[in-house]
Amino acid sequence: MNDAASAAIIVPDREVRDLICLNLRFESINTIAFESVDEFIASDSDASLAVLDITGREGGVNDIEKLGKHLGDSFPIVVLCEDIPENQKYAIRIEMQNGRIRFDASELISKVQELIESKHDEPSRHPLTGLPAGIVVEKHIVGLLASGRNFALIASDMDNMKAFNQRFGYAVGDSLLKNFVTLMESTLEAHSHELNFLGHRGEDDFVIITNTDSALKIAAMIVDGFDAMVRQYFSEDDIQQGYFLVNNRRGNQIKFSLTTVSLVVIYTEGRYFSHPAELYDVAEELMSEVKDRGIQQSYCAVGKRMEKSNPRDVFI
Repeated sequence: MNDAASAAIIVPDREVRDLICLNLRFESINTIAFESVDEFIASDSDASLAVLDITGREGGVNDIEKLGKHLGDSFPIVVLCEDIPENQKYAIRIEMQNGRIRFDASELISKVQELIESKHDEPSRHPLTGLPAGIVVEKHIVGLLASGRNFALIASDMDNMKAFNQRFGYAVGDSLLKNFVTLMESTLEAHSHELNFLGHRGEDDFVIITNTDSALKIAAMIVDGFDAMVRQYFSEDDIQQGYFLVNNRRGNQIKFSLTTVSLVVIYTEGRYFSHPAELYDVAEELMSEVKDRGIQQSYCAVGKRMEKSNPRDVFI
């Protein structure tokens, strides 16, 4: 067992919380107790995973989503619940017997140990793109924040990738991701700087770290390069129409706008960020605001900057 690993026990009921902590500590698993998800997030804990009790609470699923949003979808969570959620591999059923809560402690210990080991053995590079991934990306950003250096973070997200994969297949989707990585790498090389860093957070989510002076130019070049590159995957009819068709499960054809890329640039200068998740939260908020405006083309959104370098830059 990794001695540095610890489990955040997020359970409202004190008796159950103490019982879980006792069982895990007996197996030499470090635990940190919290009454709620909000308390856990506010603590800025470095726990390797969370044990989350959503029993009898309507907001339980929201708590799972809140944890994922704050720490990333790859953050491991063992869920305690009455009904096992769909596709929730790490879930423990809790039952009420004679007015007391019952659960399988050995099953809980087993799942927590499995997750800690898998977290400890997490690959440092993404298997598809070969880019730094997972905890490596997080630690890199944490180190920069701790150093006090000003930098710019560029977060990216591809739009309609699920439909793209349905239409063309996952092998073609992987090809698009790899070509996108090549585009980002060549763009960073053209703006060489000691701060430059490219990481793969998962699926079609990437993150770039660079200096504040070059960030907007880099983002603009990536947006233009992506739009030129992605055209090779679509037919002339698709391009002229501005959309492509995908058959749903019922065999009906659904229209989707051509695949685009959304970039947001976040500057740390003049702002306080204590954790990478706070940067990601700002990025997600910017993307949501742009989408609310009905923009359906590739774009670069900037939270705070004085001048534009591209007509498609969106300033919020």
